[in-house]
Amino acid sequence: TNPGAKLSVQTTGTTDILNLIETAGDTVVTVLESGNVGIGTMSPATTLHVHSPSGGQRGMHLAIGTSAGTGITIDNTGNVGIGTTIPNSKLAVVGLPVYANNAAAITGGLAAGDFYRTGGDPSLVCVVY
Repeated sequence: TNPGAKLSVQTTGTTDILNLIETAGDTVVTVLESGNVGIGTMSPATTLHVHSPSGGQRGMHLAIGTSAGTGITIDNTGNVGIGTTIPNSKLAVVGLPVYANNAAAITGGLAAGDFYRTGGDPSLVCVVY
């Protein structure tokens, strides 16, 4: 009777607070009373549970900032991309800084465990130690 937003839903003790389902019967979004949110599943087991059907074209992209390529992408094959929306391997990282060696990387502000490229041919990926 006193909504705090444009859409305000108060639970009455049921398990599901919200279900959005496509006309084909596929679950789009589910919100449970526990606060768990499911995308592509009616039974989210965690705070955010994203399910891509087997063979589907769906994946997940967590955008950071305003650039579409900035963030983390998990495609429908399980490939993970950081800084790219099209990961072509199990782990694709785009945008690593270039330093000649560990000393230069540390001087440039990197710390132990950070990744960088050497910029040579081939451009090796290294870890600051």
